[in-house]
Amino acid sequence: MNIIPVSPEENPEELPYPIATAIGNFDGLHLGHRFLIEKMKQIAESINALPAVCTFSPLPARFFGGDTPLITTLPQRLSLMEQLGVKICIILDFNAFASVSPTSFFNILLNRFMVKAITVGADFRFGKDREGDTKMLAKLCKESGVNLTSLDKRSVKGISISSSYIRNLALQGEVECIPEYLGRPLSIIGSVKEGDKLGHTIGFPTANLSTDNELIPPPGVYGGMAKLLREEYKALIYIGIRPTLHGKELRIEANLQNFPNHNIYGEKVELEFNRRIRGEMKFADLQELKGQIIKDRELL
Repeated sequence: MNIIPVSPEENPEELPYPIATAIGNFDGLHLGHRFLIEKMKQIAESINALPAVCTFSPLPARFFGGDTPLITTLPQRLSLMEQLGVKICIILDFNAFASVSPTSFFNILLNRFMVKAITVGADFRFGKDREGDTKMLAKLCKESGVNLTSLDKRSVKGISISSSYIRNLALQGEVECIPEYLGRPLSIIGSVKEGDKLGHTIGFPTANLSTDNELIPPPGVYGGMAKLLREEYKALIYIGIRPTLHGKELRIEANLQNFPNHNIYGEKVELEFNRRIRGEMKFADLQELKGQIIKDRELL
Protein backbone atom coordinates (compact mmCIF):
# COMPACT_ATOMS: atom_id res chain seq x y z
CA MET A 1 0.00 0.00 0.00
CA ASN A 2 1.29 3.43 -0.97
CA ILE A 3 1.15 5.78 2.07
CA ILE A 4 1.10 9.50 1.22
CA PRO A 5 1.33 12.11 4.02
CA VAL A 6 -0.20 15.46 3.05
CA SER A 7 -0.25 18.93 4.59
CA PRO A 8 -1.87 22.03 3.00
CA GLU A 9 1.47 23.75 2.46
CA GLU A 10 3.25 20.92 0.68
CA ASN A 11 3.03 20.18 -3.02
CA PRO A 12 3.74 16.46 -3.44
CA GLU A 13 4.08 14.94 -6.85
CA GLU A 14 0.64 14.37 -8.34
CA LEU A 15 -0.55 10.82 -8.77
CA PRO A 16 -0.55 9.80 -12.45
CA TYR A 17 -3.67 7.66 -12.08
CA PRO A 18 -7.26 8.25 -10.93
CA ILE A 19 -8.42 7.17 -7.49
CA ALA A 20 -11.69 6.47 -5.73
CA THR A 21 -11.38 7.31 -2.06
CA ALA A 22 -13.23 6.75 1.18
CA ILE A 23 -12.76 9.56 3.72
CA GLY A 24 -13.00 9.23 7.49
CA ASN A 25 -11.30 8.65 10.83
CA PHE A 26 -11.53 4.85 10.63
CA ASP A 27 -10.55 4.27 14.26
CA GLY A 28 -10.86 0.53 14.74
CA LEU A 29 -11.75 -0.30 11.13
CA HIS A 30 -15.02 -1.74 12.42
CA LEU A 31 -17.73 -3.37 10.28
CA GLY A 32 -19.24 0.00 9.37
CA HIS A 33 -15.87 1.20 8.12
CA ARG A 34 -15.35 -2.04 6.24
CA PHE A 35 -18.71 -1.65 4.50
CA LEU A 36 -17.71 1.87 3.45
CA ILE A 37 -14.36 0.66 2.10
CA GLU A 38 -15.91 -2.29 0.26
CA LYS A 39 -18.41 0.06 -1.41
CA MET A 40 -15.54 2.36 -2.40
CA LYS A 41 -13.65 -0.61 -3.89
CA GLN A 42 -16.66 -1.58 -5.99
CA ILE A 43 -16.91 1.98 -7.31
CA ALA A 44 -13.16 2.08 -7.99
CA GLU A 45 -13.38 -1.09 -10.06
CA SER A 46 -16.38 0.22 -12.02
CA ILE A 47 -14.56 3.41 -13.06
CA ASN A 48 -11.10 1.84 -13.46
CA ALA A 49 -9.58 3.75 -10.53
CA LEU A 50 -7.32 2.68 -7.67
CA PRO A 51 -9.05 2.16 -4.28
CA ALA A 52 -7.82 4.70 -1.75
CA VAL A 53 -8.56 5.86 1.78
CA CYS A 54 -8.15 9.39 3.08
CA THR A 55 -7.73 9.64 6.85
CA PHE A 56 -6.25 11.96 9.47
CA SER A 57 -3.33 12.06 11.89
CA PRO A 58 -3.82 13.01 14.61
CA LEU A 59 -7.49 12.13 14.64
CA PRO A 60 -9.70 15.24 15.05
CA ALA A 61 -10.94 14.24 18.53
CA ARG A 62 -7.37 14.03 19.79
CA PHE A 63 -6.42 17.33 18.15
CA PHE A 64 -9.24 19.13 19.95
CA GLY A 65 -8.02 17.91 23.33
CA GLY A 66 -10.09 14.77 23.80
CA ASP A 67 -8.51 12.01 25.86
CA THR A 68 -10.84 9.21 24.78
CA PRO A 69 -8.65 6.15 24.15
CA LEU A 70 -8.35 5.17 20.51
CA ILE A 71 -9.19 1.60 19.47
CA THR A 72 -6.23 1.33 17.12
CA THR A 73 -2.86 2.98 16.67
CA LEU A 74 -2.07 4.52 13.28
CA PRO A 75 0.17 1.55 12.29
CA GLN A 76 -2.71 -0.81 13.12
CA ARG A 77 -5.13 1.22 11.01
CA LEU A 78 -2.73 1.18 8.07
CA SER A 79 -2.14 -2.56 8.36
CA LEU A 80 -5.88 -3.27 8.46
CA MET A 81 -6.50 -1.03 5.45
CA GLU A 82 -3.89 -2.90 3.47
CA GLN A 83 -5.49 -6.21 4.42
CA LEU A 84 -8.80 -4.85 3.08
CA GLY A 85 -7.25 -4.22 -0.33
CA VAL A 86 -6.68 -0.47 -0.11
CA LYS A 87 -3.89 0.51 -2.51
CA ILE A 88 -3.33 4.13 -1.44
CA CYS A 89 -3.70 5.78 1.96
CA ILE A 90 -3.64 9.57 2.05
CA ILE A 91 -2.84 10.76 5.59
CA LEU A 92 -3.90 14.36 6.12
CA ASP A 93 -1.99 16.30 8.78
CA PHE A 94 -4.91 17.47 10.90
CA ASN A 95 -2.71 19.89 12.82
CA ALA A 96 -2.74 21.94 9.61
CA PHE A 97 -6.07 20.88 8.05
CA ALA A 98 -8.10 21.84 11.15
CA SER A 99 -8.04 25.49 10.06
CA VAL A 100 -8.76 24.83 6.36
CA SER A 101 -12.21 25.78 5.03
CA PRO A 102 -14.44 23.04 3.58
CA THR A 103 -13.98 24.35 0.04
CA SER A 104 -10.20 24.54 0.40
CA PHE A 105 -10.14 21.05 1.90
CA PHE A 106 -12.00 19.71 -1.12
CA ASN A 107 -9.86 21.62 -3.61
CA ILE A 108 -6.62 20.39 -2.04
CA LEU A 109 -7.74 16.79 -2.54
CA LEU A 110 -8.99 17.51 -6.04
CA ASN A 111 -5.89 19.41 -7.18
CA ARG A 112 -3.31 17.02 -5.77
CA PHE A 113 -4.99 13.75 -6.64
CA MET A 114 -7.03 12.54 -9.58
CA VAL A 115 -10.09 11.95 -7.41
CA LYS A 116 -12.91 10.52 -9.49
CA ALA A 117 -15.15 9.24 -6.69
CA ILE A 118 -15.62 9.86 -2.97
CA THR A 119 -17.38 7.64 -0.44
CA VAL A 120 -18.30 8.90 3.05
CA GLY A 121 -20.67 8.19 5.89
CA ALA A 122 -23.94 10.16 5.94
CA ASP A 123 -22.79 12.05 9.07
CA PHE A 124 -19.46 13.08 7.53
CA ARG A 125 -18.28 16.60 8.41
CA PHE A 126 -15.20 18.36 7.10
CA GLY A 127 -13.34 21.65 7.10
CA LYS A 128 -12.82 24.29 9.76
CA ASP A 129 -15.29 24.05 12.66
CA ARG A 130 -16.94 21.08 10.89
CA GLU A 131 -18.72 23.53 8.59
CA GLY A 132 -18.85 21.11 5.68
CA ASP A 133 -21.46 18.35 5.52
CA THR A 134 -22.57 15.84 2.88
CA LYS A 135 -24.94 18.38 1.33
CA MET A 136 -22.04 20.80 0.73
CA LEU A 137 -19.80 17.95 -0.40
CA ALA A 138 -22.45 16.84 -2.90
CA LYS A 139 -22.53 20.35 -4.38
CA LEU A 140 -18.73 20.52 -4.65
CA CYS A 141 -18.55 17.06 -6.22
CA LYS A 142 -21.28 17.86 -8.75
CA GLU A 143 -19.49 21.04 -9.82
CA SER A 144 -16.23 19.11 -10.25
CA GLY A 145 -17.59 15.98 -11.90
CA VAL A 146 -16.74 13.75 -8.95
CA ASN A 147 -18.99 10.81 -8.06
CA LEU A 148 -20.19 10.98 -4.43
CA THR A 149 -21.64 8.10 -2.43
CA SER A 150 -22.99 8.72 1.07
CA LEU A 151 -23.81 5.69 3.23
CA ASP A 152 -25.93 5.41 6.36
CA LYS A 153 -24.51 3.75 9.47
CA ARG A 154 -24.66 -0.02 9.67
CA SER A 155 -26.47 -1.68 12.58
CA VAL A 156 -26.26 -4.99 14.41
CA LYS A 157 -29.28 -6.12 16.45
CA GLY A 158 -30.69 -2.60 16.24
CA ILE A 159 -27.48 -0.97 17.53
CA SER A 160 -25.58 1.42 15.26
CA ILE A 161 -21.99 0.33 14.78
CA SER A 162 -19.65 3.03 16.02
CA SER A 163 -16.17 3.38 17.45
CA SER A 164 -17.64 4.90 20.62
CA TYR A 165 -19.94 1.91 21.22
CA ILE A 166 -17.08 -0.55 20.73
CA ARG A 167 -14.90 1.55 23.02
CA ASN A 168 -17.53 1.45 25.77
CA LEU A 169 -17.80 -2.32 25.49
CA ALA A 170 -14.03 -2.62 25.91
CA LEU A 171 -13.92 -0.28 28.90
CA GLN A 172 -16.65 -2.33 30.58
CA GLY A 173 -14.72 -5.54 29.98
CA GLU A 174 -17.37 -6.95 27.62
CA VAL A 175 -14.77 -8.11 25.11
CA GLU A 176 -16.79 -11.14 24.00
CA CYS A 177 -19.39 -8.79 22.45
CA ILE A 178 -16.91 -6.76 20.44
CA PRO A 179 -16.43 -9.03 17.36
CA GLU A 180 -20.09 -8.51 16.40
CA TYR A 181 -19.32 -4.84 15.75
CA LEU A 182 -15.59 -4.72 15.16
CA GLY A 183 -15.50 -7.77 12.88
CA ARG A 184 -12.63 -9.28 14.86
CA PRO A 185 -11.60 -9.57 18.53
CA LEU A 186 -10.24 -6.51 20.30
CA SER A 187 -6.46 -6.68 20.22
CA ILE A 188 -3.39 -4.80 21.36
CA ILE A 189 0.07 -4.98 19.81
CA GLY A 190 3.42 -4.42 21.47
CA SER A 191 6.78 -5.90 22.25
CA VAL A 192 7.77 -8.35 24.96
CA LYS A 193 9.73 -6.70 27.73
CA GLU A 194 11.68 -8.23 30.58
CA GLY A 195 9.76 -8.67 33.83
CA ASP A 196 10.70 -9.91 37.27
CA LYS A 197 10.27 -13.57 36.21
CA LEU A 198 7.84 -14.25 39.05
CA GLY A 199 5.70 -16.40 36.76
CA HIS A 200 8.59 -18.83 36.34
CA THR A 201 8.74 -19.40 40.11
CA ILE A 202 5.15 -20.68 40.22
CA GLY A 203 5.30 -22.61 36.95
CA PHE A 204 3.44 -20.13 34.73
CA PRO A 205 5.93 -17.92 32.86
CA THR A 206 4.40 -14.84 31.25
CA ALA A 207 5.20 -12.51 28.37
CA ASN A 208 5.07 -8.92 29.64
CA LEU A 209 3.80 -6.52 27.02
CA SER A 210 4.87 -2.95 26.35
CA THR A 211 2.28 -1.35 24.06
CA ASP A 212 1.31 1.96 22.45
CA ASN A 213 -2.35 0.93 22.33
CA GLU A 214 -4.60 3.22 24.34
CA LEU A 215 -7.74 1.12 24.66
CA ILE A 216 -6.97 -1.44 27.36
CA PRO A 217 -9.75 -3.51 28.99
CA PRO A 218 -10.21 -3.04 32.75
CA PRO A 219 -8.11 -5.03 35.26
CA GLY A 220 -8.83 -8.72 35.33
CA VAL A 221 -8.06 -12.01 33.63
CA TYR A 222 -9.04 -12.69 30.03
CA GLY A 223 -8.97 -15.64 27.71
CA GLY A 224 -7.59 -14.96 24.27
CA MET A 225 -4.95 -15.63 21.67
CA ALA A 226 -1.36 -14.52 21.30
CA LYS A 227 0.11 -14.08 17.82
CA LEU A 228 3.86 -14.38 18.04
CA LEU A 229 6.64 -15.46 15.67
CA ARG A 230 4.04 -16.26 12.97
CA GLU A 231 2.29 -18.70 15.30
CA GLU A 232 -0.85 -18.50 17.44
CA TYR A 233 -1.20 -19.70 21.01
CA LYS A 234 -4.07 -19.78 23.48
CA ALA A 235 -3.30 -17.18 26.11
CA LEU A 236 -4.37 -16.34 29.63
CA ILE A 237 -4.05 -12.55 29.73
CA TYR A 238 -3.73 -10.61 32.95
CA ILE A 239 -4.22 -6.85 33.27
CA GLY A 240 -3.67 -5.24 36.64
CA ILE A 241 -1.34 -3.99 39.33
CA ARG A 242 -0.70 -7.38 41.02
CA PRO A 243 -2.26 -6.56 44.42
CA THR A 244 -1.01 -9.86 45.87
CA LEU A 245 2.51 -8.44 45.49
CA HIS A 246 1.45 -4.91 46.54
CA GLY A 247 2.13 -3.64 43.04
CA LYS A 248 1.23 -0.17 41.80
CA GLU A 249 2.18 -0.20 38.11
CA LEU A 250 -0.33 -1.51 35.57
CA ARG A 251 0.93 -4.71 33.94
CA ILE A 252 -0.19 -6.59 30.84
CA GLU A 253 1.01 -10.19 31.01
CA ALA A 254 0.13 -13.28 29.00
CA ASN A 255 0.72 -16.92 29.84
CA LEU A 256 0.89 -18.84 26.54
CA GLN A 257 -0.21 -22.46 26.30
CA ASN A 258 2.23 -24.94 24.72
CA PHE A 259 4.77 -22.22 24.00
CA PRO A 260 8.41 -23.31 23.49
CA ASN A 261 10.53 -22.03 26.33
CA HIS A 262 12.93 -19.59 24.68
CA ASN A 263 13.89 -15.93 24.90
CA ILE A 264 11.33 -13.68 23.20
CA TYR A 265 12.32 -10.32 24.67
CA GLY A 266 11.84 -7.59 22.10
CA GLU A 267 9.62 -9.75 19.88
CA LYS A 268 6.38 -8.28 18.53
CA VAL A 269 3.21 -9.88 19.88
CA GLU A 270 -0.50 -9.29 19.30
CA LEU A 271 -2.91 -10.20 22.10
CA GLU A 272 -6.56 -10.85 21.20
CA PHE A 273 -9.24 -10.71 23.91
CA ASN A 274 -11.97 -13.32 23.49
CA ARG A 275 -13.64 -13.37 26.90
CA ARG A 276 -13.38 -11.99 30.41
CA ILE A 277 -12.78 -14.76 32.93
CA ARG A 278 -12.76 -12.78 36.19
CA GLY A 279 -11.88 -9.49 37.77
CA GLU A 280 -8.64 -8.70 39.56
CA MET A 281 -8.23 -10.49 42.89
CA LYS A 282 -5.84 -10.30 45.82
CA PHE A 283 -4.58 -13.64 47.13
CA ALA A 284 -3.12 -14.62 50.49
CA ASP A 285 0.09 -15.92 48.95
CA LEU A 286 1.67 -17.18 45.73
CA GLN A 287 0.38 -20.71 46.23
CA GLU A 288 -3.21 -19.48 46.35
CA LEU A 289 -2.50 -17.42 43.23
CA LYS A 290 -1.09 -20.50 41.50
CA GLY A 291 -4.22 -22.48 42.34
CA GLN A 292 -6.42 -19.78 40.81
CA ILE A 293 -4.31 -19.65 37.64
CA ILE A 294 -4.80 -23.39 37.22
CA LYS A 295 -8.57 -22.85 37.44
CA ASP A 296 -8.41 -19.90 35.02
CA ARG A 297 -6.48 -21.91 32.43
CA GLU A 298 -9.24 -24.54 32.41
CA LEU A 299 -11.60 -21.86 31.05
CA LEU A 300 -9.50 -21.05 27.95
